Amino acid sequence: MIALALFLVVGVAVALQLRLPLPPTIAARIAFVFLLGVGAHGAILFALAAVGVPMSLWTFLAVPLLSLVSFGVRRPRLRFPIRHLEAGSIASALFALPLLVLLFAAAVLPIRDYDGRVTWLPKARAIALERSTTGPFFHGERGLNLHNRYPLLLPLDAATTMVLSNDTRNEAARWLYVLIPIAALIVLRAMLIMWFGATGAWVAAAMPWLGVMTAIEGGALAAYSDFALAAFLGMAVLYLLASLDDPLALRAVGLFAAFAVLTKNEGAVLALAILSAAVFVRRVKSIGEWMWMLVPVAVAEGILVYWRTLVPAAYDEQYEVLVSSLPASLDRVPSAMLAILRHAVDVSEWGGFWIAVAAAIVVGAVLERSRRYAILLVTMALALAAYVVALSVTSWRVDELAAVAVNRLLVHLIVPAACMLAMALRKTEPSAGVTPHP
Repeated sequence: MIALALFLVVGVAVALQLRLPLPPTIAARIAFVFLLGVGAHGAILFALAAVGVPMSLWTFLAVPLLSLVSFGVRRPRLRFPIRHLEAGSIASALFALPLLVLLFAAAVLPIRDYDGRVTWLPKARAIALERSTTGPFFHGERGLNLHNRYPLLLPLDAATTMVLSNDTRNEAARWLYVLIPIAALIVLRAMLIMWFGATGAWVAAAMPWLGVMTAIEGGALAAYSDFALAAFLGMAVLYLLASLDDPLALRAVGLFAAFAVLTKNEGAVLALAILSAAVFVRRVKSIGEWMWMLVPVAVAEGILVYWRTLVPAAYDEQYEVLVSSLPASLDRVPSAMLAILRHAVDVSEWGGFWIAVAAAIVVGAVLERSRRYAILLVTMALALAAYVVALSVTSWRVDELAAVAVNRLLVHLIVPAACMLAMALRKTEPSAGVTPHP
């Protein structure tokens, strides 16, 4: 209840104040504002903590309380009308069943993943106990703090649920982590159905059945931050597509790109990919639109850079330094590409999803060639290129790092990949005709 109420209140307030377009169904709107609240709440707390504001109980309560006050300032202005989307009962059941199983599993199973219990949740617990993001824990004076300079958006959200529930066990943050991928899939489904009809419904129905959803390490029941990063990139992509019809959607693109920066190190790369798609494909022109796109990302990067000057590095790969060694590591690039390909075709984790997406890219190149196709292609291509470089310059053996990282890196791209697949399938239907453009 704390996770739901807290982030929904914050998300609704941000959506209303910024007049953000909302998805077409009630369920998708709830899911969208939940994700917006997760990102906005964590980002605001990160900014407050970075400038030295003590993380007292009132600090944790300040954002939701101010959100409640803001409800009297501006009334809702919904850019997308509420619709009843025809998805088909079978496709709807196939979509809902695994998500209900995830909720049941979250209620009865402990958090079991290694990285979540050893890396991410200790940060949240330290913030909840020390009421600081620069306290003894972050200076190596108490407990084991792996990857000391990882971004803290999700740990700050998790710490809030711990403080407000007066419980610092791992399970106090359980619902935050499991609700994020569920919310992202609900928004994805609504947008795919709105744009691609029954085809979109079937693509959305297949997504919760991917093996990676239930993986112990990095799955939807884990306390990693990869599905949160996938959700934030996914919302940015969906709203960049939606901005082709409604420029106000660009406001959400900038916000979610900023949230990605503050969620994981890879977030900076993904934000750059989505901004590149906006600049070179969407072709943002007005100064106001530029400001909404760039300012949130620049502020987020500034917060992260400044906070990192306040805490020492510990067990952190400095990729911004390692990338300069790429010319000397070019011989590792083919191995890195092959490692990503090998995991993408792993049936136990992905089924035939990425094989289908690769075919969809070819179909789109032949039959689509639209700006929406180019937005998806540019975003995925730039992200994958950056991941190939990261695998190539790391001090790890490529195959060893790939075994623990590649599936989680591929998770980041599931929303644009699903859009690409739905678009291609819709285009190949004999009776598709003209499809509605986002």
